Amino acid sequence: MAHFAKIGINNLVEDIVFVDNTITHEDVNDSSTEQEQRGIDYLKGIFGNDTVWKQCSFNTWSNKHKLDGTPFRFNMPEIGYTYDSLRDGFIPPKPGNDYILIEKKLQWTSMMNWTSAYKEQVKLFRSDV
Repeated sequence: MAHFAKIGINNLVEDIVFVDNTITHEDVNDSSTEQEQRGIDYLKGIFGNDTVWKQCSFNTWSNKHKLDGTPFRFNMPEIGYTYDSLRDGFIPPKPGNDYILIEKKLQWTSMMNWTSAYKEQVKLFRSDV
């Protein structure tokens, strides 16, 4: 099964659907390769050409693959996540104002236990703090 996220207004994930491998895979030179565009075309045929879909990986979290494979788009999204096209990844909702985004994982981390001096140093390098 291939997983796809429906992307809506403000790049928010609105839904997650499954597409059978017989639709997303293409046989080339005696091997089967997954083609994201085949899944997108299939879903647009069902939900409309004006919908936006991105494939995602059930086995990817914090830019690591659970089965030692290649991570795909940083995180398996849920409804309410954001798709970031510049990073080509899914970002969970920010849990609060005292969190910053860890770019390497596209995960939020709390600054609650950071010293005020350290927070000031971080602010020099980040605009989201």
